[in-house]
Amino acid sequence: GDRGITEGNTPIATPEDWYATDAFTEKAIEYIDQATAKDDNPFFLYLAFNSPHWPLNAKWEDYSKYRGKYTAGWQELANQRFKKQKEIGLFDEDVKQAPLQAPDWNKLSESERDRLDAVQAAYAGCIDNIDQNIGRLVTYLESKGQLDNSLIFFLSDNGACQEGGILGQGDEEMVKNPPLETVAGVRQGLAWANASNTPFRLFKHFVHEGGACTPMIAHWPEGIPEKRNGSFNRQHAYLPDFMATCIDLSGAAYPKNLPSLAGNSLVRTLRNPKKATHIEPIFWEHEGNAAMRNGDLKLVREYEKPWELYDLAHDRTELLNLAESESNLLNDMVNQWEEWARPTGVAFPKRFNMYQFLREKKNQR
Repeated sequence: GDRGITEGNTPIATPEDWYATDAFTEKAIEYIDQATAKDDNPFFLYLAFNSPHWPLNAKWEDYSKYRGKYTAGWQELANQRFKKQKEIGLFDEDVKQAPLQAPDWNKLSESERDRLDAVQAAYAGCIDNIDQNIGRLVTYLESKGQLDNSLIFFLSDNGACQEGGILGQGDEEMVKNPPLETVAGVRQGLAWANASNTPFRLFKHFVHEGGACTPMIAHWPEGIPEKRNGSFNRQHAYLPDFMATCIDLSGAAYPKNLPSLAGNSLVRTLRNPKKATHIEPIFWEHEGNAAMRNGDLKLVREYEKPWELYDLAHDRTELLNLAESESNLLNDMVNQWEEWARPTGVAFPKRFNMYQFLREKKNQR
């Protein structure tokens, strides 16, 4: 394909056994070495692994650990995960699991079920390798005496990806011999993605909980009280909060000649889970899918579909739409969303189509 690896704007040649997750971690360690060798100023690292984005090019040894573990199918996987989520306290006992958008596993042929087990094993293998590399990074920070005073955030940018059709793409042979230098390859597909998002509805692209609510792990021994180790923080936040957090921790000043800062610092919430990051509404939009959250109330819609309203305190998985019974509240929140969208430059009711824009721009060359 036309995609390559660059450092800055310089193309980088990759050796035969090059693996992105390993290489990105090695480069991250190198950058930290360079930064800490200069002075004792705070350093910032953004380590964005491309895995487990498709194509799911798992290492054979990582893939092999999981082959055969998904033969019971997506519904059984979702049920097992939801049971564990409740056991560890991630969700309360009254939370309901959203129905899966997936065909009946038992009505698939034996060969298809075997192929699908391989697809999910490839996904799991990619996750396993990320875990190994996070371990490498943490071990490095510890060896340099930088672990306890470093705040580490680990998170995903969206819910599991349904791209690749309902039943995904690829098989064991494709894991063993991936079509390199292309974007072809193994893809998880909608059915497995829905199980990965247990217990929520929908997936990547959408701003219902299955697409937009992702877990985050924060590790900061010198900043988070030890008694909070391994506990859950129920406060909500969103990506713009990271800029405000970095400014807060580093003591930097945000430039006055730039657009105003959108997010809030996460620091007080990390130190005290009873202190909310946002007491004001937050808004977002992605590919025409839109949402607003104000406390436990969430306004959300799929592109060109009616607005929905949920009380997440009593309906964590968005199963009871309050749009009709709370129409006045819904209309008020819709007005607030539109008042945010106009000055922000969000296109509505007709969305901005990035893919069409890029195609047209390419054709003009």
